[in-house]
Amino acid sequence: MFWKSQGGGAIAQLFKLRQFMIGTWDFDTIARAQGTRVLRECCGRDVKDATVDALVDETLAILAKVVRSNLNRRAGSDNAVLAKTRQC
Repeated sequence: MFWKSQGGGAIAQLFKLRQFMIGTWDFDTIARAQGTRVLRECCGRDVKDATVDALVDETLAILAKVVRSNLNRRAGSDNAVLAKTRQC
């Protein structure tokens, strides 16, 4: 359970950072480069490049799902507000 909550917290932090950077910087490119750099610093050459790439890819894929979910939820609540407005 500890690792799951740590992972969720890390994704939440990435989401907040992405929201801050969007429209100004290329978040995906920067996140990919920095994620790879940090994993290399932590793991050295003990981990294959393909493994590092897979870890970074999967992290960004999970983040993309969170972003889509958030956008869909917001769109749903916006549509509900519009429907109520039209009823008035």
